[in-house]
Amino acid sequence: MILKVWVEESEDYLINLIKRQTKSLNKDKLNALLMIKMNKVSEIRELAEILARDRNSIARWLSKYRKGGLENVLQTKQREEFKPLAINGDNLDKLITRLSLPEGFNSYYHIQEWLKTECNLDVKYATVHHTVRYLNGE
Repeated sequence: MILKVWVEESEDYLINLIKRQTKSLNKDKLNALLMIKMNKVSEIRELAEILARDRNSIARWLSKYRKGGLENVLQTKQREEFKPLAINGDNLDKLITRLSLPEGFNSYYHIQEWLKTECNLDVKYATVHHTVRYLNGE
């Protein structure tokens, strides 16, 4: 796909901005713009090969640049607040105690059912699996 982007910033400005970046992703975004500015590439495919990034990612960067300039392309998503664990507090303590008993559980599905009946928690299978599997930092 042929590049259809006009980079407004000067080469010197982009070079100085690259030097000040701490995130490699932002460095790659700026390097892409610099290569376009210097006419070193003519296709997204070339940028993808040089930067070892997916061509769809580069197309997305350039689209953001066209729509909102440098600030838009360098903007990073704010992480959402972490949700509290679905199995926490006393319920987690009960589960840990139950897991330590010799009879244990036959499957994650059985743990899911036990949480429903004993703790009144309706928890997704994947959540049960992740909680139990990585309980001890495995």
